[in-house]
Amino acid sequence: MKKIGKVIVILVWIAAIYLGATKGLWHILFAILALHIVEVFVKGLPIGKKAEKSVIYSILMTLIFGFTWWLPLQRELENK
Repeated sequence: MKKIGKVIVILVWIAAIYLGATKGLWHILFAILALHIVEVFVKGLPIGKKAEKSVIYSILMTLIFGFTWWLPLQRELENK
């Protein structure tokens, strides 16, 4: 299930880039990026730190995958 979420997120990024490049709808890409930047500080870094992931890794994974990265990690930490 984790992989399906990540594949969907990658497809959303590709669609946003495509729509920006072909239709001028760059606001979609910027909205996704803004959401993920907020997620980095609100969830990605704190959960990554608890899971002993590096800061750079936590930032990159949250920027790329958003909640499909940190939510399963959070659930894993809660079940320990």
